[in-house]
Amino acid sequence: MDSSQNLKIAKQQNKDSCYLCHSTNLRVKFPSTQGGQLTDSNSYCCTSFGHNNHKDIIECLNCGLIALKDIPDRFELEQMYKQVHDPLYVEEKKNRYFTFNRVMKDIRKYTDSGKLLDVGCYCGYFLDVAQEKGFDVQGVELSEWASSQARQLGHVVHNDTLSNLDLESHFDIITMWDVIEHFSNPSDELREINRLLKRGGYFFLSTINAGSLVARLMGPRWPWLMDMHIFYFNKDTITKILKEQGFSVVHIQNYTHYISSKYLIKKLTHISRLGALAPKALQGIIGEFSIPFNLGDNMMVVAKKL
Repeated sequence: MDSSQNLKIAKQQNKDSCYLCHSTNLRVKFPSTQGGQLTDSNSYCCTSFGHNNHKDIIECLNCGLIALKDIPDRFELEQMYKQVHDPLYVEEKKNRYFTFNRVMKDIRKYTDSGKLLDVGCYCGYFLDVAQEKGFDVQGVELSEWASSQARQLGHVVHNDTLSNLDLESHFDIITMWDVIEHFSNPSDELREINRLLKRGGYFFLSTINAGSLVARLMGPRWPWLMDMHIFYFNKDTITKILKEQGFSVVHIQNYTHYISSKYLIKKLTHISRLGALAPKALQGIIGEFSIPFNLGDNMMVVAKKL
């Protein structure tokens, strides 16, 4: 690694400058709600209820990137994710399949075959859907529990980081659902993804959209302000970081999650006091059904390797 690369990395890790553009024109956008360094690995699970619990979140007034002021140590973060158990995610299995079947319809507008790698594949449900549609699939997942769940479905899943894997650069498609906001160094991960893709290959990702109307209207009450979320991208900043790592953004659209009414009520009781006032009997009254949940604050990005 040459001196210029070392300097760039040093700047990226400097909490007094923007990770993306290195500007020092920063402000605390969302002051700490007394969230701290997470020590419970279950706080990092996909179904975490740690809404509105976070340390200082800063905004770059130059490029608009929003991020935790103090980025967690990468090694400690990876060790925590390795320990994650998330049985509630399994309870929502049916709705995860609904979500990924909808996503697959969008993917097949661009490509309908090839070798596919899902980064952060969790329990392997998307791998199942993609394989059913004819893709040759593999996954990458840090959680030992989740990767075991995926292997039980018959999938090849690598329980390590991308940089540690001895994989060939032969994938036609790489996907990453609700993952990029959790990385301590997303540029490094995107660089690895670019390396693993064939030239002209597609990269599909989803993430929360800090520039969405609902995020801007809710401000500090936006529920996705959480300690486990390190970076909060909008359309411009996600485009910028992808371009820097050798991708061209083809399309950005809203991303829809399917959730059960039971899960929604659980979330509401943790997100707001008003939601907590909902009687427990409500679930018995309305029953359990699937809901396509889309407030416009989640986005799906379609990118292509240059």
